[in-house]
Amino acid sequence: MMHRHDEDDLVVLRNAASVFEARLMVAMLADADIPATAADHAMSAFSFSLSYAEAGIPVLVRAADRDRANLELEKRWRESVDIDWDEFDPGEREDNLPLNEPGRVPPAAQFSFVIVLLALLSMIVLAVASVIW
Repeated sequence: MMHRHDEDDLVVLRNAASVFEARLMVAMLADADIPATAADHAMSAFSFSLSYAEAGIPVLVRAADRDRANLELEKRWRESVDIDWDEFDPGEREDNLPLNEPGRVPPAAQFSFVIVLLALLSMIVLAVASVIW
């Protein structure tokens, strides 16, 4: 039995593998003047979905726009270009700050290391003392 949709009903166009992919599809469709939404906005802060974890993130469009949206996504996918990272040139840095001072541990990390070391030594002393007494 086939369910007939009203033209304004929201239907699942595709299931995206991630929130990023779902938002990308929504943005591509918006660029083509096709209203769309990703159904799982509530979980986007966690980068995964509890409610749709196995099926993916549903991208929804109006039933009347489904065919046009599918064609638009197919067209965009065909036109997309893979980046050859071996040929990518990020250009020159705009600052002259060192990326890393070799051999230098930040003072906050040194302080934290000393505190953790003291806590561990205290635990060892207390454990040995409880066994001896």
